[in-house]
Amino acid sequence: MRRHLAWLLLVKFAALALLWALFFSPAHRTRVDGQAVAQRLMPAEAPHD
Repeated sequence: MRRHLAWLLLVKFAALALLWALFFSPAHRTRVDGQAVAQRLMPAEAPHD
């Protein structure tokens, strides 16, 4: 029984490591540019005539 549980835990850990590597690793993170964020949050208003 212990050997079976140990294998299951090992498989679960491997699956979590694979998911992290595919979706959450630093290689998949988007750089955040402060200027772009400021422009997106507070766009310059168009001049009114």
